[in-house]
Amino acid sequence: MMYTDKEDVRIVQVEVVDESLKALLLLADPNLSLVEKYVERGFIYGLRDQDQWFGEYVLLETGPQTVEIMNVAVREDAQGNGYGEMLVRDAIKRAFSEGYHRIDIATGSTGT
Repeated sequence: MMYTDKEDVRIVQVEVVDESLKALLLLADPNLSLVEKYVERGFIYGLRDQDQWFGEYVLLETGPQTVEIMNVAVREDAQGNGYGEMLVRDAIKRAFSEGYHRIDIATGSTGT
């Protein structure tokens, strides 16, 4: 599948998690019950063009002036195009603009 230039995509806050976003969340973390818990408490941002979602991340406040970047995912068929970096850079910029002074990010999987 061909993807549009980076100038044609945007990262927006997600209000409703549809099935394609749910699939992305589960790509990064296969534990549905944990995903549902932190999605409920956090803010989801999705990378999309006019027609489709193909990346996402979650920001979760974890303490005073501290936020964690969680669940960063790019759809498998869109990987290798710099979208992951775009998502992480956006998360950092957004966190600092919202007044957070510390950003945590961890890797790993919660398992199934």
